[in-house]
Amino acid sequence: MGGTDAFFEWIQTNQKYPALALQRKIDGKVMMEFIIEKDGSLTGIKPIKRLGSGLDEEAIRLLKAAPKWEPALYKGQPVKQKMVLPVVFSL
Repeated sequence: MGGTDAFFEWIQTNQKYPALALQRKIDGKVMMEFIIEKDGSLTGIKPIKRLGSGLDEEAIRLLKAAPKWEPALYKGQPVKQKMVLPVVFSL
């Protein structure tokens, strides 16, 4: 298994729900934008739809800690690719 399914599973396993968000009962999706480099590393990580209460920072932490991705291929060669994916927080 790989791709986004594996990524979302990894996120759920490694997520630390921020205390402030728990206290305020905030959940939802932080939409994250990032670039998958040719070597599979993630760069340019930034939230484009925020939730606040520590959730945005946790989404950034998770993406920075994420394992390398398989880069996109063009004519058999790895290429950089921009991605936008949600990091889901549910109580």
